[in-house]
Amino acid sequence: MTSMVTGISFLVMAVSGVILYIAPRGRYANWTEWSMVGLEKDQWAALHMTSAVLLLLAVAFHLWFNWRPLCNYVRRRGAAARPRLRELVLAVVVCAVVVAGTLVDVPLLRNVAELNESIKDHWERGEVVAPGFGAQSGRLAGAETEARTPGISGGDRSSIDPQARESGRGGFGRMSLAALCREEGLDLEGTITWLRESGIECDGSTTVRELATAMNATPRETAARLRSAP
Repeated sequence: MTSMVTGISFLVMAVSGVILYIAPRGRYANWTEWSMVGLEKDQWAALHMTSAVLLLLAVAFHLWFNWRPLCNYVRRRGAAARPRLRELVLAVVVCAVVVAGTLVDVPLLRNVAELNESIKDHWERGEVVAPGFGAQSGRLAGAETEARTPGISGGDRSSIDPQARESGRGGFGRMSLAALCREEGLDLEGTITWLRESGIECDGSTTVRELATAMNATPRETAARLRSAP
């Protein structure tokens, strides 16, 4: 069973890793509600991390349950395993060269990172207005970012001030109503009262996505409705 869990978790981790490689940068993904096969970027990231943890646990349990047979096999096959030992040493050397080359920015390996940046720049070629920030909208035009939103700097293209977000895992839909009202300059109590009068039970911790579901709208449309509410 552990070997099957190892294989399946590795497959999930590989697929999610490819998706994250070609996904747009975090802030752009949040603003545009980017998704792939129905999952948003932060969901793919969570899936990637949990499958990696599952893989490590499966390997650990596999070694635990099969440690004695593995040791006996190694002792019996000691002489015959010497050619395999050379393969192991070669594999370690190859991995070490890749790791070291990445850290020292070897051109061939740098191309992998540059391709990743090119793909992410491709997503941002159109102009997108950041939702939920009123007149202080940040704009993504081409590969360059002009950000006038509090907590967003032009030099940081992928992060938003966590104290301004309170969003749990970073998506715009996971921003709390309290955080949205604070960024928009809206009265929290008045907004809650208006929502409740509209038949939507909520409080300051309710997320934008939960409100969007109740209002049958997207998170960006929900933020726009809240801004225009009386």
